[in-house]
Amino acid sequence: MENTFFNVMDTFPQYEGEESNLLNTLKLAFAVLNHSKAEAFRIDKNKGLILYWTDKSEKREQINTFVTPLTAEQVYPQVKAFLESFYDGHIEVEIEDFDENIEEEDDELTSVEGWRVYTEKWGRIDGDTYAFLAIKPAYETYGK
Repeated sequence: MENTFFNVMDTFPQYEGEESNLLNTLKLAFAVLNHSKAEAFRIDKNKGLILYWTDKSEKREQINTFVTPLTAEQVYPQVKAFLESFYDGHIEVEIEDFDENIEEEDDELTSVEGWRVYTEKWGRIDGDTYAFLAIKPAYETYGK
């Protein structure tokens, strides 16, 4: 199906030794979106890390091709490194806005570093037919 909507958020990093929800989310996204491998990527300040199923995008000059196409399991270390680089201050990407349904000054809330794996309209990212998935930093908010 070409208009699949995908949107999952969780905390980052997870406890050592646990099965990674980020890896499981990537595996699910690749399966649901019917793409077994990512062939290229681009880092966009507003959208985050964008994965492409082919390097034939209209934005060809802006994307980087992987040495070999990568499965969800193979791209996971690079996605994790992207998020770590953001939280370490080495990459500038717009973080997800604070949930406007929650008061920012609420003492009963805790926000932790997290991530969002998503698609936009028609299962694409930034209107690009060849971009099938995006990952960006996001804060998870918990009530106390």
